[in-house]
Amino acid sequence: DVILSIFSIVAFIISLNIFFKWDFSASSKKQYKLEKQSFLGATIIKYILFIKIILFIFFIFTLDRLSNIITGAMCAAGVVDATSYGIYLLLFKLLNIYLFGFWLVIHNYDMKNEKLPFTKHKFGFFIIIFILFICETILELSMFASIDVAKLVSCCGTLYSNSENSYISTLFKVNQNLFIISFYISFSFLALFYLIKNAYFYTITNFIFLILAIITLIIFFGTYIYEIPTHNCPFCMLQKEYNYIG
Repeated sequence: DVILSIFSIVAFIISLNIFFKWDFSASSKKQYKLEKQSFLGATIIKYILFIKIILFIFFIFTLDRLSNIITGAMCAAGVVDATSYGIYLLLFKLLNIYLFGFWLVIHNYDMKNEKLPFTKHKFGFFIIIFILFICETILELSMFASIDVAKLVSCCGTLYSNSENSYISTLFKVNQNLFIISFYISFSFLALFYLIKNAYFYTITNFIFLILAIITLIIFFGTYIYEIPTHNCPFCMLQKEYNYIG
């Protein structure tokens, strides 16, 4: 991630130049140079996205391995809870992968048009992504630096239940039918906006569906994978005992 941060700094500098100086109607040497730099910047960003997806999977399994040396941890959930940075780091990683993917969608639309209408916008969008990505890297360094293997942490059975006073525990106090109905409604709208090719509403619905999918996976669908109504951990289903279905 530190290496990727160095690459992202290069893409960030390119993005700043393009966002403030881009003028497709100009025929100057500066504009020609910016056009060449835009291809370099896009290549770097696509490379970062590809590696980040692999690193995210590696990160989850690293947390699972660490659970063997942290007292009380049964899986990755306990390691995430071992520091105050864990849950925020996980959310940043998910968000950033999603934003990088969304950037790639805008880039593909841009490259299909010879006038490159979205070039300035997509590099302006990357400036925001860059800030979040650097925050993620700082959080990751902070988390691994502050893990205390002697500290007793909660297992996933406690964390993902209504017995805890946390953000996750509040989900179990809400009627799960409300989440399930919302999940299928958002999925229906997602399919509808895809079929009618409404990119704007499809993007919004996609983000809503992502959030609802994670919530319903924890409070409802996961219990069918485990075949235990009291087991709601989203990490255990990534293991070989459950055929890596996660």
